[in-house]
Amino acid sequence: MKIRMLPSAVAGHDLEFLTTFIVNGTVAIDAGALGFWGDLNGQQRVEHVFLSHSHADHVCSLPMFVTNTLDARTRNVVVHAQPPVLDSLSRDVFNGRLWPDFLRPAVGTPPLLDLDETTEGRACEADGLRVTPIPVDHPVPTMAHLVDDGESAVVISTDSAPTRELWHVAARMPRLKAVFLGASFPEEESALARIAGHLTPGQVGAELAKLGRDVPVYAVHIKPGHRDAVIDQLRALGRRNLMIGRSDADYVF
Repeated sequence: MKIRMLPSAVAGHDLEFLTTFIVNGTVAIDAGALGFWGDLNGQQRVEHVFLSHSHADHVCSLPMFVTNTLDARTRNVVVHAQPPVLDSLSRDVFNGRLWPDFLRPAVGTPPLLDLDETTEGRACEADGLRVTPIPVDHPVPTMAHLVDDGESAVVISTDSAPTRELWHVAARMPRLKAVFLGASFPEEESALARIAGHLTPGQVGAELAKLGRDVPVYAVHIKPGHRDAVIDQLRALGRRNLMIGRSDADYVF
């Protein structure tokens, strides 16, 4: 399995303003940066998009992505998400005001993308992968994703406060090879982290203790204004398996 975290800042910077992970070139987890990706051929290869939740940094470039790749497709891209997220796409994004209504175009014209309603804990098949949404704790309904190709499994969870079900599921996955985990705010902003539903470095350590397994962990979704402080505090935890995730790098498992 090959995973790439798309860049969302100018070349040479790992600042994370938006969130998208590409798995095996054809499946995207979130669409914050997907439609801004400079590799148009790469965009055209993506056939499935799994959305963790409705916040703008995870969905904002979805309309651009659909527009950018529409002429190159013989079939629609499929967007997989839980019902509250699909409802938000309909009401808040493809509503004819913020963006043309790709879901309900002119009479007699089919939709320009397909929607698939996901259910927590139920795996979806997507281009040789089994992608299982797992609920986590965030101010809006949010899912982490367990991605499994039959040989390797990876957890991607960028937006969550301390949670339990995710680690219960991950601990039972014998093929688990890595975790991409959000670490957004430094300890001195713990009150803000609690309100926003994100983790501080100390909470990252506590979450990994719930996993109880020594697999590589990549800290991601670090707030740009706090990046240096968060990285320093993560390194101070002294965990050899805890690393800082990098944009535009290929992770192979």
